[in-house]
Amino acid sequence: MSSLTMIVSPSYGRFTFDAVFRTDHMANVTVTQHPVQTGASISDHAYAEPDEVTLEIGMSDAVTYAGTNHSVNAYSQLRAIMAKREPVTLITRLQSYKNMVITSMSAPDDYTTMNALKATIYFRQIEMVSVSTITVQQKVTASSSTPTNTSSNGSGSGAKKPSTSSSSPSSSSSSSSSKKQSVLSSLLSAAKTATTVTTTKTTTKPSSTVLAKATSLAKAAVKKAFTAVALK
Repeated sequence: MSSLTMIVSPSYGRFTFDAVFRTDHMANVTVTQHPVQTGASISDHAYAEPDEVTLEIGMSDAVTYAGTNHSVNAYSQLRAIMAKREPVTLITRLQSYKNMVITSMSAPDDYTTMNALKATIYFRQIEMVSVSTITVQQKVTASSSTPTNTSSNGSGSGAKKPSTSSSSPSSSSSSSSSKKQSVLSSLLSAAKTATTVTTTKTTTKPSSTVLAKATSLAKAAVKKAFTAVALK
């Protein structure tokens, strides 16, 4: 049975045992459970758990040349495979397992194992996946505006100040005055038009009452114009 059980390691090659006392194969399937308000839990899925194998092996110094520590070397090599966490292939009489990792190892040492090794090794299968990398090209367009350097002083060549617009008091007052004159002219023109319309609707020889009324309307229009200009 020992000749049919071995470990194949990518780093250490084949590793055989002098004796295999027992091999435990463990395979489990887990059924999912979803609790509901009433009744039993709903189970609509099941998945296989990683395989587990337990080996009870023995290594003896009697099968080697005198002076060699065959059992100690075997224990050191098993510990090295375990510390490296290297996936190995485990070949047994019943089945061969790939991607097995040594998860635990127990090796009691007493007077009965002075020239031998008796150890229990626990293996567990791991699931290997492959990762792919995809390069995505993304174009980023950024627009930036550079402030205009309108004035500079001797403090530095790269100093930039925001441009400001200002008007002198004379230009502002002249603009306001021209606007008032324009408004006043338009209002006087409107008053004259009103007077002309009023006198035209009368007889060819207007009476003094009509003339007084037209004059009153003209004065009121002029007064209104001045009031509007003063408010502006």
